[in-house]
Amino acid sequence: MSNMKKCLLIMPLNFYSMASQMQAALKKCGYETILCNDRYPDNLLTKVLWKAGMTKILYHTTFNQIRKTFLQPGTKYDICIIIKGYGMSKKIINEIHKCCPYIVGYNFDSFAFHPLSLSWYKNVDKFYTFDYADALKYNLDIVELYSAISDINVPTNKNRKYDISVIQKIHSDRLPYISNVLSILRPRQSFVYLYESNAITMLLNVIRHPIEYFKLHRFIHFRTLDYKDYVEILSDSAITLDFAHPKQSGITMRCFEADSCGCKIITNNSETIKCFSPASVLIYRGKNDSAETFVTNYKKLLNSQTEMKQRTIMDFVNDLIKP
Repeated sequence: MSNMKKCLLIMPLNFYSMASQMQAALKKCGYETILCNDRYPDNLLTKVLWKAGMTKILYHTTFNQIRKTFLQPGTKYDICIIIKGYGMSKKIINEIHKCCPYIVGYNFDSFAFHPLSLSWYKNVDKFYTFDYADALKYNLDIVELYSAISDINVPTNKNRKYDISVIQKIHSDRLPYISNVLSILRPRQSFVYLYESNAITMLLNVIRHPIEYFKLHRFIHFRTLDYKDYVEILSDSAITLDFAHPKQSGITMRCFEADSCGCKIITNNSETIKCFSPASVLIYRGKNDSAETFVTNYKKLLNSQTEMKQRTIMDFVNDLIKP
């Protein structure tokens, strides 16, 4: 380890297993990686306060915790990578620069969805985004997400158990979109697993979409599907459903995971065709699109040849750390 370069990786540490995946990939690139959460304290109350806009004290708490724990006098890093960076500020970026000559920021939210990074993104040495609209508006480079799925036995197209799988967290207009797609296509065999964060989000989603919530309630769970099960379902699906948040135009990780399993995609995000073969993606924006055309294109997609490619986490990390 002593001959390795040092990386300070600041990101949400509870975002699935991304932090540990990043740490492992950076090790292969020659970095000893120190993990640091992007806001302190990291608990439900903190998240509520952020959403409520009560950020002043939270910026202060995050600054003090990061400086005390990770930026002590004499500490040196070769690179700092900030992903999302909810609790970051110009003040903490300046403090990191005292210990580190090169800071990279990355946002796999859009600025419209996560505007806090607008206050500091110009203060890092390089800032990347996954969002196509933000890349154009703010003159930023795109770094696409990746798939961490590897070493799986993928069945042929004819042997897929499910015509469609839907494995998603409930937010924005996902419920009506999912309900609409399933009602129109009526797949022969499907797997649906919808994740609800907590009782508060459930109440809000019920108020927002009562009919769809009732129709899909038997598929709604308060715990995420185990990753192993998720991979198994995805690799056993001919098609999976993707729904990009209305405020975002970036290509979701789900699309890259599906592609690495030879699973095709139905999505509302027209930007997806920039990365994937037309034989692997069907764009359906919702009720304003022709249902008849959607069914016709769905049948073509279902019967099209399965293609498999993989953008790995090593591809992602190498894009972030390149000079």
